[in-house]
Amino acid sequence: MTLSEGETYVFTVLALKSIEEGSDQQFFLLEGPNGGKFLLPSLPYRSYGIQIGSHVACRIDKINCSGKIFLEPENPYYKEGNTYLFDVIRVESCALQNGEMAKLARVRDIMGNSHDVIIGDLDLPKKKIYCRLNRIKKGKLHLAVAESNESRPNNLSENRWYTFRIEGETLFEGKRNLILKASDGSLHYIAAEDYMHYHLQIGQTVEALVMKRRWNSHYYLEPRHPVYTIGKNYDFEVIAVEQYTRQEDFAEIKIVTVLDTLQKKASLMWQNETLPVVGAKIYCKVIGLKKGRLVISQ
Repeated sequence: MTLSEGETYVFTVLALKSIEEGSDQQFFLLEGPNGGKFLLPSLPYRSYGIQIGSHVACRIDKINCSGKIFLEPENPYYKEGNTYLFDVIRVESCALQNGEMAKLARVRDIMGNSHDVIIGDLDLPKKKIYCRLNRIKKGKLHLAVAESNESRPNNLSENRWYTFRIEGETLFEGKRNLILKASDGSLHYIAAEDYMHYHLQIGQTVEALVMKRRWNSHYYLEPRHPVYTIGKNYDFEVIAVEQYTRQEDFAEIKIVTVLDTLQKKASLMWQNETLPVVGAKIYCKVIGLKKGRLVISQ
């Protein structure tokens, strides 16, 4: 039985163990539906009530290009896409990861965990606030303020291309971020280091694909690649191959790594029975972009 990304399966908790002797970091040892073993860090899920011998429903949150599986246990109280009432602990201003200053509300969930949500210009004289739960990742709730939806520009749709102007750059913890301004006036940020090979310049107009919405109401953007087009097929040179049996579900995993014309690596899980040899040319489809790198498939 091969586990599929996005699907939910029931796992059995076998033990709580430390990987390194003397380390404070502990992991739940889980057994999957087909007998495969998984390690789940215990700290992010300390309030979930997970016990040895219990059964836990987990979503296959991600399978990366190397075949590694990431699990996300179901939250016992909250579901993605729903709106909930949270207690407000405090309101403060702070610098986000991209260097932008933002007004945040720290809220408390029903399990006593705290989470941050950007509130923009919203006044909070009350001690409670309704928030929409956009995502749960590593046990953390990614929230958006429900009342701010109408007051904040939101003319962008996911999985569509828009034109942005590179307004400037900001520095945060020594890392440069480019500031992209949309036609609705909203500002969005990309890490300059990820797109060095794009040769982006301040004042330049670029097309970018709007990816999923961030917890802070900005979006993940992917500027159009200077060479490759999503949805088209290209020849790539194979520079490495790898084959192994994945411990979690005993699937036979084949990984092929190629080099594009800008000398950037891209990897894909190979579906054919026979692996290509290093130096061979393979024909692959560009199915997406991630931080300036190609996402490809056969």
